[in-house]
Amino acid sequence: MEAPNILILDEPTNDLDIATLTRLEDYLDSFEGIVITVSHDRYFLDRVVSRIFCFENGTIKQYEGGYTDYANRKAAEGNTESTGTAAASQP
Repeated sequence: MEAPNILILDEPTNDLDIATLTRLEDYLDSFEGIVITVSHDRYFLDRVVSRIFCFENGTIKQYEGGYTDYANRKAAEGNTESTGTAAASQP
């Protein structure tokens, strides 16, 4: 317990000013461990995460990258599904 390597953050950016938010982002960039966060702050997610886990239809799906990567992938999956290609056929 002297050197924790897991942080769990729930909406950490809600009440922070810009200076404090910047310090938090810089700290998380250098944190040598795992950070699990729940946030609606898309910029924050793009800045500090490298993987997103999303709850979809009762399952957890993993996406590599930040929020923008996730949103682009979801849009591409939606376009693929609308053309009749099964999502399961994608690697």
